[in-house]
Amino acid sequence: MAASSTHPPSKRTAATLAALGLALLALAVWGLRTDMVWVSQAFYAYAWWAWILLLDAFCVWRRGSSLLTTRRHLLGLLATSSVTFWFLFEALNLRFENWYYIGTFQLGGPLTYLGAGSFVVAAFSTVFIGMFEAFDALGAAGILTRRGQPRRLPTWLPTGLQVLGLVMAGLAVAFPFYLAPLVWGSLTFLLDPWNYKRGNRSLLRDFEAGDGRAVARLFLAGLISGLVWESLNFAAPQKWVYTVRGLEGLKLFEMPLLGFLGFPALAFDAVTAFSLLSYYLCGNLGWEHADDLAAPARAHPGGAGDAGESGQAGLTGDATRALVGAGVLRRYWRTVPLQAVFWVVVTAAMMPRTIGSIRLRLEHLPALASAPAGTAGPSTLQVLEAEDIRWPRQLLRALAEESRADELAGRLGWDVAEREAVTRQTELYLFKGIGAVHGRFLGDVGVHAVADLAAWEPEQLHRELVRVAADRGFAGPHLDWVRVWVLASRSRGVLMRG
Repeated sequence: MAASSTHPPSKRTAATLAALGLALLALAVWGLRTDMVWVSQAFYAYAWWAWILLLDAFCVWRRGSSLLTTRRHLLGLLATSSVTFWFLFEALNLRFENWYYIGTFQLGGPLTYLGAGSFVVAAFSTVFIGMFEAFDALGAAGILTRRGQPRRLPTWLPTGLQVLGLVMAGLAVAFPFYLAPLVWGSLTFLLDPWNYKRGNRSLLRDFEAGDGRAVARLFLAGLISGLVWESLNFAAPQKWVYTVRGLEGLKLFEMPLLGFLGFPALAFDAVTAFSLLSYYLCGNLGWEHADDLAAPARAHPGGAGDAGESGQAGLTGDATRALVGAGVLRRYWRTVPLQAVFWVVVTAAMMPRTIGSIRLRLEHLPALASAPAGTAGPSTLQVLEAEDIRWPRQLLRALAEESRADELAGRLGWDVAEREAVTRQTELYLFKGIGAVHGRFLGDVGVHAVADLAAWEPEQLHRELVRVAADRGFAGPHLDWVRVWVLASRSRGVLMRG
C-alpha cells in the first residue's frame, strides 16, 4: 500500500507543532500561577496536550511522520477508545479505591456539565495518545531499535501467560485491600496471547520476531509517560490522589515510588487492548510507524477486506489511510454511542465514591463569612474581589506578602488573630483537597489547621468525622482519604521542622 502522503511533513511543520506545544504549555503555567480559573481548573489537560504536541514535533523533525500528521486519520479512533479504556480502570477502582479526585468542577447548569465532560474527554483521551507518542518518539530517536534473530517461542507460553493473567486479575479483585496493584499488566497476560495466535499486534510476536527491544521501548515509554503524568498532576488544583495502603511513606509527586512500575504495565495493557479492539472493529489497523515493528498486525479479512500488499507488509499507521477512507472504521463508529453510555454510567457511579471534593471558593470558607468588613460597608468578599482576589489560592498568596496582608487586614478590619484564623482555615481546606464539606466536619472535631491533623490517628479521626457527618445528614469521608490527610500533615511537619 502506498504511503499516506507523497509529501511528508516538513521541518516547518515540526517547528509549528513545537511552537504550538510551547505556547499551550506557557498558557497552562500562566493560568496555574495566576489561578485563572478557566485555565488552572483544566491545567492537566492543557499541559498534557502541550507535551503531546512537543513529542509529535520531534517525530516529524526526525523522520517526517507522526500521529498528528501522517497518521491523523487515526486520532478520533485513538482518542475515543482511550477514554473507554481508562473508564474501564475507573470502574475497577470502584472496587480497589486506590485513587480519588479532588478540586473537581462544581456541577450545576448544563454548561457546567458540558465543561466537566469536555475536560474528562480531553484528559482521558491522552492515555493512548500520550503513551503511543512517547513510543513513537523513542523510535524516532533510535533508542532500543536494534533487532535480534527470530526465535520460536515455547508452545506452552501463551497458555501459561493467560493463566498467570487470570490469577493476577482474580487476586486483585478478590483481595483489593492489598493486592489491587496486580491488576496492572494482568490484561496483557490475558489478552496478548490471544492477539498473538491471530496475527494481531502482540508483544509475544515482537519477541518471536527478534524484536524484544520494541517491548523494552514500550516499557520505557510507559515509564516516561508516568513521570510526566504525575509531575503535571502534582501541580494541578484539580487532580487525583493515591491511597495505596502501606506505600504512603515514600512518594514522588502523589505516587508511591513502587507505583511507577504500574505505568509500563499500563502501556502494555494499552497496546494489547487497542490491538484486540482493532481486530474486531477496525480491520486490525495499526498506529505505529513502519520502522518501529518487526511484526505489525496482519489485515483482518473480516474488517479490512483484501489485504493485498498491506497484509504482507503489515498494517502500520502510515499504511492505513486508504482503508480508513474506504470506511473500515464504520463498525467502530457505530459503537461510540454505546461507549459514551458506558462513560456516563461509570461517572455516575464514581461521583459518590471517588470524588473527594469540588473546587474551593472563597464563599465556602466560614472564616470569611464570620469576618465581615463592616455592616455599613462592602462585604468581605466584595473587598477581596475589588483587590482582584477571587479564589482561595490567590488569598493565600496575598496573605503571604506582609505588606499586602497588612493592607488587606486594615481594609477588612481584621486583627492579628482573625488574619491568622483565615490563613489557617484556607490552608486546611486546600490541603490535599479536603474541601469545604470535610473542612467543616474537621472544625467540628477540633481540627482548625493542617498541623492539628498530625495529632490524630487516622482511624480515630475517621470515626469522629463519620459521627459528625451523620449528625448533619451527610456521609463522612473514606478512611483512606483521612489516612492521606493525616500522613501528609505529619510529613509536612517533618519537612518544616527540618
